[in-house]
Amino acid sequence: MKRRKVTVKVKERKLDLTIYINGNDVEIVRDIEGNLFFKVGRELSNDLAEGVSLLMRNKKLLNDSELWSINIKNNGYNIYPEKALYWLTGGDSDWNIKDSYKKTWGESYSLYQKQYGELISDIISQSKTLGDIKNKFLKELNILDLYEFALSKGIA
Repeated sequence: MKRRKVTVKVKERKLDLTIYINGNDVEIVRDIEGNLFFKVGRELSNDLAEGVSLLMRNKKLLNDSELWSINIKNNGYNIYPEKALYWLTGGDSDWNIKDSYKKTWGESYSLYQKQYGELISDIISQSKTLGDIKNKFLKELNILDLYEFALSKGIA
């Protein structure tokens, strides 16, 4: 007997839980331990801070209440603040394509890490939803403040 492939879209499964899909752009999966994994465009991340900063770059998603109401569990996420800071400061478009900065990200990230790393960790630990993280990033780590920091440090 010949096997036939059947494609089934499943919103929830016990071992691998896809909790959000937006066409081909965005997919968020929660594993069995409750950790979130993000696929945003070409980028993949299991870093919660980086995942939210990637989601924030997509203007179509900024007011998506389903997305931002996703609960997070503080299961000891591995957070690398420099990853989120890269995207919050402009990402590929500003660091690689435009000449917004005088220095490279490699020369600059330690200054950002030193200034904002603990703040990012605190935001993650105090947040209950992706929206909480987004709102705190917008308030405390907005592009204007980050660029002003870059100017003060001679990065921009």
